[in-house]
Amino acid sequence: MDEENTMNARTVVAMAVMMLMMVGTQAQAKSPRGERPPRAPRPAVAPDHQRLPGHSKLDRMIELGLSDSQILEIDQVRQDHMEKVLPLKRELHDLMEQKRELGEDASTNRDKIVQLSKKLGDIQADLEGLRIDLITDAKKVLSDEQLEKLGDRELFGMHKGGRFPHGPRRGQQPPPPPDSPEPHQDQR
Repeated sequence: MDEENTMNARTVVAMAVMMLMMVGTQAQAKSPRGERPPRAPRPAVAPDHQRLPGHSKLDRMIELGLSDSQILEIDQVRQDHMEKVLPLKRELHDLMEQKRELGEDASTNRDKIVQLSKKLGDIQADLEGLRIDLITDAKKVLSDEQLEKLGDRELFGMHKGGRFPHGPRRGQQPPPPPDSPEPHQDQR
């Protein structure tokens, strides 16, 4: 009799599991996800979401009052800059790849890694110098009034001092505003 009760209990459990699976499948098939109406097409630019002036580099140059010839001259300065920078960027990439490969090899010579690191540092210094030259050459095209209008705003996507206009990196605390006191540690 025990064996028959065990078989009946297993059969009941198996049937209950199958029924739950069928109910779940049916509920999933009838989910509102598949019956959602199609979205209305969005306009290219909604009237209340127009691009603000100063959004692109060209808009910033127009805002500063640059003439067409000044804009073209600055564009030529940028092209000349890119011709100098691209080979250095490629070399930098290749050296970084070599350094990464050397770091993976257990038999690597320390001196090779140090030598590659020095080359990388030299190239990065050259790139920094070229970046400064770019900003200096571009500012030569601007009039005193345009330079005054530019102030601390960005030129070529960079703020004064060569910092990109991004916030603090992940894990860093933003600097306190200039007029606020320094943050203090909890005194416990």
